[in-house]
Formats: sequence, structure tokens, C-alpha cells
Amino acid sequence: MAITAEQIIDTAESLVARGQSPTLSAVRNALGSGSFTTIGETLRNWREQYKVRQREAAQMPMRVQEALAQAGAIIWTESMRQHSAQLNAERELFNTERERSEIERNEAIELADQLARDLDQLRDEYAQSQQAAALAHDQQLIAEERSQRTAALESALREAEAELAVTRSQVETLRTECAEMRQDAHHALREVEVHRMHSLAHETAVDALRTELSDARTEADAMTQRAVTAEAKVQTLQNALYAAKTR
Repeated sequence: MAITAEQIIDTAESLVARGQSPTLSAVRNALGSGSFTTIGETLRNWREQYKVRQREAAQMPMRVQEALAQAGAIIWTESMRQHSAQLNAERELFNTERERSEIERNEAIELADQLARDLDQLRDEYAQSQQAAALAHDQQLIAEERSQRTAALESALREAEAELAVTRSQVETLRTECAEMRQDAHHALREVEVHRMHSLAHETAVDALRTELSDARTEADAMTQRAVTAEAKVQTLQNALYAAKTR
């Protein structure tokens, strides 16, 4: 909210009533804020009006004029003439000093306003630097999190690849064993066919071999399914790792 002229004048008169000098800085401190230019212009107008009121209050009372009207008219007139001449000289000196003071005050106000603008700019730059630092910190945390996620995916991928290699090795071993068992079963079946007419015991052996062969096939199928599952898991981890690296 902007400071009004009435607030500035009330503050200045309040300082005078307390016996304090209503300087530019004192009035601004009492107000708490406000432009130096606005306060300085209002104080300058108020000082001129204040001096007029002071001169009017200092005029000779009517009763004194009446008492001295006859006896001191000439003395009073001469005194007023001398006083007026002195007052004019003092007024000229005062005007000269006031002009000089006005120039110095305007320069000081301009400097103060410039300093206030520079301070506001520094505050804005500091706030921007704080925001940039916070953004950089957040980006660093995101990068670290991605790096940790990538490392975890790579570790999981290595474990899955090792598990897949073991599974494949087991599948190959089981396939070899199954092939050997099939070959043995074929030989046994041929032998059983040759000797089946001689002994019923051979039929039992054939059934056992067939059962064993069926179990081997079932186990081989299970190992094959485990290998397929492990390959799918490796492919999923590879896709996740690629997505993490390309973000």
C-alpha cells in the first residue's frame, strides 16, 4: 500500500511534538517504508507551510500594539524597517542555502533510490541463484537415483543371465541323458521283442523302461519350460535396463 501525503505530514508533526527533528530518514523510519522521493517532496512543502505558521504565531499581540501605538510608533516603524531589511537579507541567505540544500537533498534522494533499486536487484538475483541451486540439487538426486536403479537392473540382469546359463546347461545335460535313455530303451525294446516269447518277465522290464522314459521326457519338458521362463526374465531386465539408460 502506497504511503499518502497525510501520513507523511502526521508523522513529521508527531516527531516535532516529541522534540525530534523531522528529517527524511527519521520520517521514513517512523513510517516503515515509502519512496525517498515522495517523502522528500511532501516534507519540503510541509516545512514551508510550517514556517509560515511559525511566523504568524510570532507576530506582535494586539494588546502590545495598542499599548505602544502612540509612544513607540516611530521606534516600531524604524525597528520594523531594520528588521525587514535584516529579514530580507536572511531570507535571501536562507533561499540560497535552501536551494543548495535542495540540490544536495535531491542528489541524496536519487542516490538512496538507486541504492534501493540495486538492493532489490541483488535480492532478486540471490533468490534466482537459490532457485537454480535447488534445481541443480534436485537434478543431481534424480541422476543418482537413476544410476542406482541402473546398477540394480544390471546386477539383476547378470544374475538372471547366470541362472539362464545354468538352466541351459542342465537342459542340455538332461537332453543328452534322455537321448541316451531313448537309445537304451530302443535297444531294450528290441531285445524284449526278441525274448518276449520266452519270458513274461521281459514285459515288466519293458514297461519299467517305458515309464522311466516317460518320466525323463516329463522332466525334460519341465527343464525346457524353466529355460523359456528364464529367457523371458532376462529379456524383461534387458528392456528395463535399456529404458533406464535412455531416459
